[in-house]
Amino acid sequence: MSWTKQLTPKLHSLRGRLALFYAALTTCVLLLFATMIYGTAVFIEEQEDEPIIEKERELSAFRHLLFLSLGVAIPLSVVLSTLGSSLMTRRTVKALSDLVEVASKVGPDQLSHRLKEHPATDAEIQRLIHVLNQMLDRVDRCVTSLRRFTSDAAHELRTPLADLMGRLEISLRRPRDNQALRLTMEETLEGLGRLMRLTEILLTLARTDSGELPVSKRAHLLGPLLDEVLGLYEGVAAESGVLLRMECDPRHHIETDALLFHRALANLVENAIKFSPPGGVVVVKAEPTEPADSAREGSDRELQVVVTDSGPGLGDEDPERLFARFYRSPSHRGSIDGFGLGLALTRSFVTALGGTVELRSTPRGTTATVRLPQPVH
Repeated sequence: MSWTKQLTPKLHSLRGRLALFYAALTTCVLLLFATMIYGTAVFIEEQEDEPIIEKERELSAFRHLLFLSLGVAIPLSVVLSTLGSSLMTRRTVKALSDLVEVASKVGPDQLSHRLKEHPATDAEIQRLIHVLNQMLDRVDRCVTSLRRFTSDAAHELRTPLADLMGRLEISLRRPRDNQALRLTMEETLEGLGRLMRLTEILLTLARTDSGELPVSKRAHLLGPLLDEVLGLYEGVAAESGVLLRMECDPRHHIETDALLFHRALANLVENAIKFSPPGGVVVVKAEPTEPADSAREGSDRELQVVVTDSGPGLGDEDPERLFARFYRSPSHRGSIDGFGLGLALTRSFVTALGGTVELRSTPRGTTATVRLPQPVH
């Protein structure tokens, strides 16, 4: 029984099943061929004018020779089928074994393993290895991003929570009059409001990452949308000594989700005001443009919204890095209020609308460009 236990797993393998298939196929072909030959011999003998005893003797000798040939050919076909299937599946089985080995090593803390691609591997296996390596790359990036995001979020939450706890502990330890207690409560409420805003932003980012952010596009007049955004920041701009200016044909239409468009543009305008010096100018310009592949029939147009400030620019800063969550430029860290999530939110909203956003910097300021696809009616 021990040899049957050792043989069973081999028969269930790809190599074993192929060997059995080719051996059975070859055996069936040999038996069919032998039957046809024997039938032909019987037919020929019946047509000849010989005694029956002579015919029986010749057929008996023919059957003996035929059985002897089958006795040699069938075992030989089994051996050749086994060897052939082993040679044919060697590279495939090796690639699959490597795949299993790498898959067994991959874990939350070990995402750097990749499958080796070899040009001698079958085309189907090459494609499978390529797709799996791409999948591992995406998982690695997602897990790394999630860890960084979780760490940054914990840091951002820990600091204000520790500050609030410290204020409350001091208030409890020392006798305070009503005015001092009221001031402590106001400061605590302000800190809790900041935590609430951060929590709402984190929830929005989580919904965006999971694809659960609702998007409802409708046709809107572009002018009123921009007026609404700029109206929210007129007071802030005036207080900072910054002039807000809009350049847009109010008759233009835009097909978008007004709430997401509003929130994406509001973050850009707020940043532009923050980083513009007193006496600076923030310009919001919107106009329809043709995409790069506009020659292709049926291609959509684009709406381009450009927000330009007159701040110090980005210097040597990588513009793409500014879209990272919780990232704040070292030159402005501590001097500019915020969580470092404004641009990350803007990109999430614009991406949900099917568009793109990019930053460009010059010594005279920074330009943020949002491009949104607009269907051709």
